[in-house]
Amino acid sequence: MRATVLLSVHSTAHGGSERCALAEAEHLAPSHALIIAAPAGPLLDDFAKHGTIIDGPPLLPTWGDTPRRWAVQLARTAVDTIRLARVIRRVRVDAVVCNSSVALSPVLAARFTRRPVLVHLRDSPNSRLARPLVRLEARLATTVVAVSEGLAALCGRRPKARVVRIPDGIPIPPPTSRPPFRDPLRLGVVGAIDRGKGQDLAVIALAELLAVGIEAELHLVGREQDAAYAAELRSAAVGCGVADRVHFHGELRDLEQVYADLDVLLLPSRREAFGLVVLEAQARSLPVVAARVGSVSDLLADGEAGVIVEPEDPGELAAGIVSLTADPERVRALTARGRCHVVESYDAKATLGLGWAEIDRMIGSIPSHLPSDQLAEGELLSGP
Repeated sequence: MRATVLLSVHSTAHGGSERCALAEAEHLAPSHALIIAAPAGPLLDDFAKHGTIIDGPPLLPTWGDTPRRWAVQLARTAVDTIRLARVIRRVRVDAVVCNSSVALSPVLAARFTRRPVLVHLRDSPNSRLARPLVRLEARLATTVVAVSEGLAALCGRRPKARVVRIPDGIPIPPPTSRPPFRDPLRLGVVGAIDRGKGQDLAVIALAELLAVGIEAELHLVGREQDAAYAAELRSAAVGCGVADRVHFHGELRDLEQVYADLDVLLLPSRREAFGLVVLEAQARSLPVVAARVGSVSDLLADGEAGVIVEPEDPGELAAGIVSLTADPERVRALTARGRCHVVESYDAKATLGLGWAEIDRMIGSIPSHLPSDQLAEGELLSGP
């Protein structure tokens, strides 16, 4: 008899963590009955292919909102905890899996109904109240899966949960050969239009490239999550004299074509918990210039698989791009190493298998189809 899992998804937009949650749903569906708590969004129909959809949980404003907003969302969380607890009992859910730490009601509902719960820690908290939230979840959850050591450290020194580091992975595409850099150079930032993603730094870097004679254009791909910031970006592009070279594409489903159309992927983020787009670029032999935030050093193999620059420095971002245009051999070496690094360490087949093992470990039945040597790859940081 298949185990029933309640999968809580914080968003169904075209973001990295959402795509990881969808891959997890697809991976679990053949062997588990899924109840998927998810809000409306572009990927909702895709989630519906793998389970029964119910309303998604309220989110806590871990990005840094007012105390009043926190109070409102905590009240909604309390009400939603009762709803989800009823669902868990009625459907006889065996375990709860949360794709993000920003929703607390699924964790509380699992605790109240005495079901095991796994929380994926993928988010880089911005609010001062977010850290206590993560520590609370690390005390309430059965298992916390952190995508990086930095996020695992947020669980505190004595979490009651089993804390395991399992990075997110991606499907590995076939190897491709990329053309030489085009003229003008096509630069891209893939991610929601938000101050944390640092698109304004990329706009300034573009102006600096033009000032030294490098023809380039900047493509921004992602939903306008912060409308005020998007307006600032457009004004900054006008002020820097590059408005005709900065292109806003909005949220696109076909990222494969986006990566094919770029010469260099930029990650100018001010904060970044993981950086899935870095892996996706490397897997397609697309060179990367990224700020040293979050897990970037690990993803780019300490600079052996891409150019790492200091955050908040558009001049260094521009210099990193220039260094690539001046040395085609270096580009080939970086991209070759990058693809090998992703294949070796971030193949979704392996990372999803490790996550699957943690879920079935909670339920109490590690499946025989998962090799014992693969179980050893997950890095246990604390817990039983």
